[in-house]
Amino acid sequence: MPHITKQQRREGVAPEFSEQLIELLVFLKGRSGRLFLKEFLTDTEQVMFAKRLAIILMLKQGQSYYQILKKFGVSVSTSRRIHEKLLKGDFRVIERVIKNKKQREHFRKCFYRRQRACGEQCNNKTGY
Repeated sequence: MPHITKQQRREGVAPEFSEQLIELLVFLKGRSGRLFLKEFLTDTEQVMFAKRLAIILMLKQGQSYYQILKKFGVSVSTSRRIHEKLLKGDFRVIERVIKNKKQREHFRKCFYRRQRACGEQCNNKTGY
């Protein structure tokens, strides 16, 4: 579970660090970006972000919270929280990528490759 220290922080430091990370991610493309994320994120963080993206895709496809629970083992409350954000429009860029067929197919291939690497069965019923 990710966490932020409870110790007092200087005002504005967290947003400043977040902005630096975003700038770096925008700057890095292709192989450099992939290598950076593999080095920077733990395996758990990579899985966490991948699951979040997969949940968004499943919700956009009309999958139920129960189907998401069965597929990824995430709680219904987690799926509901992500769904509420999706309905509010908090994932506009992701939705734009999903609508682009070429990008959607690229993600699908990456998702299958990741599942096989983790030894998980691919479930074609989810539409991935």
